[in-house]
Amino acid sequence: MTEVAVAGQMDLPATLDGMSNEDIRKLAGQTYNGPKGLPQLTINHFAEDEFGVKLPRGEWQVYVEDAEGYVFAEEVQFRPFTRTFHYSVWDNEEGNYSSRSVEQTSFNGPFEDTTGTFKCGRLSAKELDNLDPNSPEAVVSKNVKCTQLVYGWVSFEGKDAEGNIYSVVDLPCTWRARGASYSAADDVLKELTKRKANWQYVVLKLESVRKKKGGNTFFAASAVVSTEIDHLGEDDNQIMWDFLKTIEGRNGYILDKHEEARGGLSGGEYVDASLEAQFDERGGDDDEVPF
Repeated sequence: MTEVAVAGQMDLPATLDGMSNEDIRKLAGQTYNGPKGLPQLTINHFAEDEFGVKLPRGEWQVYVEDAEGYVFAEEVQFRPFTRTFHYSVWDNEEGNYSSRSVEQTSFNGPFEDTTGTFKCGRLSAKELDNLDPNSPEAVVSKNVKCTQLVYGWVSFEGKDAEGNIYSVVDLPCTWRARGASYSAADDVLKELTKRKANWQYVVLKLESVRKKKGGNTFFAASAVVSTEIDHLGEDDNQIMWDFLKTIEGRNGYILDKHEEARGGLSGGEYVDASLEAQFDERGGDDDEVPF
C-alpha cells in the first residue's frame, strides 16, 4: 500500500548528492503530467479511459500525484472548508469552457464572466417566461450550468485503474457538485448551517447512488455527516487561507478577462498562465450526468 499524505508539505532530502537525474527531475516536478491546480473530486461515469483501460463506474475519483493518475473509491471522507458557486458553458467541440464566471459564496452578485457578460448568459425563470423558448437567448441560457465548488480535504483508501492500492490522507481538492449531485452538497451544507455548525468541524461521508432516467443509468452523490472535530489546528487555518487565496486568484483572472471582453484594459494583476491552467478539468461540464 502506498501512503499519500498531502497537506502542503514536501519530504525534502538533506542533500542532492548521490541522487540520480531521474530522482532530481521528480523532486523538481518535471515528471508531473497530471491536471494543474487543485485536484477535482468527482464521480466517475466512464466505463473505460481513452486507452481502453476499464474504470469503476460510479466510484469517486481524484487525481493523485504519487499514483500519476486517478485513484478510485466507493466511499470517501471529505472535510469541507468553504463553498462557492459559479456558472459555466462547456464547448464539446473545443474541449474547453467557452465561458466561465467568477466564484461567489452566495447568489447575491453579478457573476461576471470571461465573455464580458454575466452568469454566462443564464437567465432567471421570469426572464425566460417572457422569451420564445427557441430564441437565441433562451438556447444560450439552457446550456449554462451552475456548479458548487466545495473546497476541502479528502481521505480514503482506493485503487488506481490497474488495481494498485493507495491510502490518500488529507488531500486538498475541490468537490465539483452539479447536475444530479448538486442537491447532495447543498442539502448537507444547509443542514449544518441551520445547526450553526461550522463546516470545517465536520467530516462528511460521500458515496454514490445509482439512478436511471429513461434508458440512461447515472450516479449521484450522497453526503452525510460522518464525524465531528473538536478544534482547528494550525494546518486547518493555513489550508483555509490557501483556499481563499486560490478563489481570489481565479476570480481576479476572470475579472481581467471580463474587462478585456468588454473593451476595457485589464490591469493584469491576476493574469497568469498558472491561474488559467487551474481551470483544466477532466471530462467536461456535463460529465456527472451523461445526457
